[in-house]
Amino acid sequence: MGDVVDRSENEQTALMDAAVEAQRQKMQVAHESLTQCVDCEEPIPLARQKAVKGCLRCIGCQYEVELLGRQGVV
Repeated sequence: MGDVVDRSENEQTALMDAAVEAQRQKMQVAHESLTQCVDCEEPIPLARQKAVKGCLRCIGCQYEVELLGRQGVV
């Protein structure tokens, strides 16, 4: 029984990893970093645009998204 569960977990992990990587590549190909945040519409500093290729949010909004995600809200 344990082998079946382990195999299922490994398959799920592999599928999720592949989906995340595909989305990451899709975002990088689709566009460069935005100049304005998609959430608050404030300008994204040029240094952030260069450092985080394909960034969509300013640092403040990205922090909130990640914080809410860790809390299970998003």
